Amino acid sequence: MTMVYDSIHIFCTDNATDMQKAFHDTLSVFFPYCMHITCFAHIMNLIFEAFRKPFTDAAASGLKFKKIFAQPGARRARYLAYLKNSASLGSNPNQTNVSITLAPNPVATQWNSWYEAMSYHNEHIHLYCDFITSEKLVCGNNAAEALDWLVAFFGDPVKVDALKVKLAFLSKKSVALLQLLSCFESDIPYLVDAYEKLEDLRIVLETNCVAANITFETRAAILHQFEEAFSLAVQKPDKYMTEGQPGINYVKACRIFKPQNTVLLSRHKEDYSAILGFAQISDDEFAKYINVIGSQAVQNSTDINPLDVLTFWKSVCDRLPSLHTLAKMFIFSDNTRRRRKLIFQI
Repeated sequence: MTMVYDSIHIFCTDNATDMQKAFHDTLSVFFPYCMHITCFAHIMNLIFEAFRKPFTDAAASGLKFKKIFAQPGARRARYLAYLKNSASLGSNPNQTNVSITLAPNPVATQWNSWYEAMSYHNEHIHLYCDFITSEKLVCGNNAAEALDWLVAFFGDPVKVDALKVKLAFLSKKSVALLQLLSCFESDIPYLVDAYEKLEDLRIVLETNCVAANITFETRAAILHQFEEAFSLAVQKPDKYMTEGQPGINYVKACRIFKPQNTVLLSRHKEDYSAILGFAQISDDEFAKYINVIGSQAVQNSTDINPLDVLTFWKSVCDRLPSLHTLAKMFIFSDNTRRRRKLIFQI
């Protein structure tokens, strides 16, 4: 099979320096009509890593708790039985519907798994002290290092109270990050919304840098960690909404493929020149989309029957043939998990 070099339009990679160098120094020569963009799911992973960085004790306790179940054996059965018994007794009226499962194991390739583990620990932490104490009695002097560490940690009420606050904070504040990651890993054409979504996230992170919206008293050191988490995280969208994203002008221009944006974005065709081939769109077709077809589609949409981007472009292939071709070509250009042939058969 022969590769048609002129038909390669998007080189989507992570943000590694060698990827940028490879494209700039070599691949851009072979693919003259190709643009390099960095994957938004990878950008979200960098935000995740920055946000969780200050919470070393939460990470350490989660790792130790994972280690005490590393070997198959009776401990897993005892733990599940303990959870079931605690749930039936209603050990904590403030904790309802506690899941009777082992803690999820964070996986490096599953970027949301660490936050899912922290959410689990937030849900179950009120049960840990008694279980860890009982396990120490079972093991005696033969207890593993991880169990001894947990015994010492949960024997300090100050550390435990601080950990509870941090886990509650991580569980609550990670929701927006997880939702955005889920969007960027989905099969839907998110590129038309990517810039706004990152901008909204940047505003949320920046707003929380000072006060962190904590509704209860915490120690100064804990509050500092919360502020540091937001401050570190906000640096990532700041970077990748500017020079860190080599295709940022292209990403911003692709917003025009969402009909809802036609009332907000520029009505000058030249402002979308970052999209390959957009300059060849006739002025009449662009005006028809901006002034008539796009705006009518938005007006006809309702809460019950919202306007879907894919359905829209499938329905206007005859009326907007050139724009339809570009939408088909670029609207999925950064989707991490792509089933394009199944979703966008137009």
